[in-house]
Amino acid sequence: MAVDEVTGSELARRISAVTWARRLSPVLPMPIDALLRLAAVLMDAPMAMMTLATERDEEYVLLTHGLPAAVSPDTTAFRGTTMTGVVLAADHPIRCPDLRADTALCDHPLLTASGARALLAVPLRDATDTPVGALCVLDVAAREWSDGQLSTLIEIAHLLGPLPLDEVGAATTALAALESASVLDGILEAFVACTGSGFVVGWNHAAEEMFGWTAEETHGRHVDDLGPPLYEGRTATEMLPVILSDPDAWRAPRLVSVRHRSGRRFPVRLRLMVVQSPAGALVCTFATDATAQVDAERHAAREGRFSAALVESMQAGVAACDQDGRLLLVNRALREIHGVPPDKEPIDLRTAKGTEIENLFHPDGRRMQIPDTPLLRALEGETVTGAQVMVRLPEGQPRYLEANARPVEAEDGLRLGAVVVLQDVTDRRRAERFRECELRVAQALAVATSAQDVGPALTAAVAGALGWPHVQLWLVDEVADILRSAGRWTRPGLDMDEFLPQEIARGWGFTGLVWETGRPLWIPDLLNPPVPVTPDVRARLRSAAAAGLRAALVIPVNSGRTTIGVLTCNANHREEDAESLIDLLTGIAAQVGHFIERRRADDLALELARTKDDFLALVGHEMRTPLTSIASYAELLAGGADAWPESDRQLLDVITRNTGVLRAIIDDLLDLTALESGSLTIHPEPLDLVTVITDSLTAVSPAAANNAVTLRTDLPDHLPLTGDPHRLRQIADNLLTNAVKYSPDGGNVYVGLAGDAGAAEFTVRDEGIGIPSEELHQLFRRFYRASTARHRGIPGTGLGLSITRALTEAHGGTITVTAPPSGGTTVSVRLPLKSMQS
Repeated sequence: MAVDEVTGSELARRISAVTWARRLSPVLPMPIDALLRLAAVLMDAPMAMMTLATERDEEYVLLTHGLPAAVSPDTTAFRGTTMTGVVLAADHPIRCPDLRADTALCDHPLLTASGARALLAVPLRDATDTPVGALCVLDVAAREWSDGQLSTLIEIAHLLGPLPLDEVGAATTALAALESASVLDGILEAFVACTGSGFVVGWNHAAEEMFGWTAEETHGRHVDDLGPPLYEGRTATEMLPVILSDPDAWRAPRLVSVRHRSGRRFPVRLRLMVVQSPAGALVCTFATDATAQVDAERHAAREGRFSAALVESMQAGVAACDQDGRLLLVNRALREIHGVPPDKEPIDLRTAKGTEIENLFHPDGRRMQIPDTPLLRALEGETVTGAQVMVRLPEGQPRYLEANARPVEAEDGLRLGAVVVLQDVTDRRRAERFRECELRVAQALAVATSAQDVGPALTAAVAGALGWPHVQLWLVDEVADILRSAGRWTRPGLDMDEFLPQEIARGWGFTGLVWETGRPLWIPDLLNPPVPVTPDVRARLRSAAAAGLRAALVIPVNSGRTTIGVLTCNANHREEDAESLIDLLTGIAAQVGHFIERRRADDLALELARTKDDFLALVGHEMRTPLTSIASYAELLAGGADAWPESDRQLLDVITRNTGVLRAIIDDLLDLTALESGSLTIHPEPLDLVTVITDSLTAVSPAAANNAVTLRTDLPDHLPLTGDPHRLRQIADNLLTNAVKYSPDGGNVYVGLAGDAGAAEFTVRDEGIGIPSEELHQLFRRFYRASTARHRGIPGTGLGLSITRALTEAHGGTITVTAPPSGGTTVSVRLPLKSMQS
């Protein structure tokens, strides 16, 4: 029957049926709700509802399952083209696979509010077989409905029976519904109905399985005799009056403890409904075994407590957010890093003001934008590894964090949120910067020629390592007895001249105090110094604090036990680890002290060497003239000494001999000075080195014969090279003379000469007193003589090997000395065969 063809009497009958159905709905037993849920499950659909139509343009929602809260039963009315009206007009089931394609229903408010796309509906009839409503199943996706699903929905509609026409019919229907075995036994929940005094009148199959009692055994018995549910420790007898006084308060599901017939207690989730029937109030309960749920919740809670304890005990900071960016977790470590008390909520990224977070920065000092935070980057799908973050709190030391973050996704790829782990790497980063600082200081010291040169590089390196705005090196002016600046680094925009004078007297301020005491001084708060200060210094400290400076570290620069300078460092935040800073800067100050001490020693050694050279040159030149005169007159006297007495001639011989020795020493001194200063000229020419060595052997043979020393030679016939014959002869004479002089009587001296590719090697080996191995490296120092020679009283000047090495190197050659423990010494000279220029 079409809606437009409804007669007046039929419309009145329908309105009456709908009115009584709406009036009955608050006290209808829950099985109808269960049937709606059953319909949705069997249709594999998320939503189901029962609707009524009183007029052609008015529609009511009677009962719902799975619909949004905006569509509430019995209170939602829709006017206009009604969905129920369409069903009633057709008077048979309707299958709509896609509501958007249905021009009559595509804009229906009920469907748009629920988000439905597909509809399966069958009419509901009253006692006169008149269609007055509809039983509907809805899905949020377009779909086809099968014939089997339609048949199942029709059977469920038949279970509801005809809707009542009047008050008597309503009561009869309520009672019939309660006694409907097919409905009660078809639901999965345990159903128990009792009178207001607690006697059982209804017990379905699910209740038999749950409690262990059959329906026949429970009928007419009191609930407390059958394992009653306990409400906060109270029995059903105690609770029934409370329930009946306010039924609506007990509609929400509650978790209670019940007893099985065997005596075992277990948890159930219980829903209550009070139904008014002709026989009086009926208390209907629907119970679901909650053992698995409670066990799962307990397990989850236990696991959650373990997880929470684990996360809270971690040294790394951990945070997690949901898919909307709302923070779900911030552990203890991260709260401490950000300075958030345990009872205060941390910053919510969704509601943070502006685009920046107040205390988060990039490592270079730029404020971090909210989208740049590792957690938000991970929420956008990025896997973040090793991101660097700086946290700077007011009055606190900056903390550096290394962040690793990743999105959290479900198995189907749905993004659930993100998690970030932040490791505090402040100490590691500082240690790295300290090492870099020490390296930069060492490099600066390596290339500096004076303390004034090293000051700027040193202060810049220290300031960069600490991240502090001011570092200054002061050195002692020993003449004026004051400290003067030797270099400083100051952050741009900070004028330290307002706080520090150009010169500092001993004991003035922190810097002068450290100079006076020679001990480091740590000032954690400039406004509360740990030592007494003068009014002038206190005023300067207030000005420094107003400019942003907070702390200071002053380190002495010592040379031995003397303080020769002071290193002053100022911080713009409070430092927590002062000991490591003191250790670092004390080490750097020690490097500076050693550098200054070494430079002074080097300068002194250079000056001494220069003075020594000047003295030797002066002595050589000034002594040569009188020696020449002495030698000349000695020769003149020797020409007429034949008539002298023997004793006089011997005296003259002594004068002549010692004059020659002294002249040789002076010549050696002048040669050595000239060689070391580079003023001695070598005159190379082609020569035969064998001839040079043979001439030297001839000259030393008398001395060797006097000491019974045998000269054993291994020389080639010829060995040509280019060199200065006079200086090469000097080399040979020095080596052969030393070998003979230090050889014992009856010993041997081995002289060898060989040529190889590009070089000639001249070797002299003796069997003499030898040289201690620890003294070999000193043999070529001028005036040095081995202890073996000194202890035996063997005369010598200690210049021979120095001159020999200088002459060898002037020819482009090398000289080496070896002395085995068994005794004897071997000297090897290697000379290039190629031509050399003067």
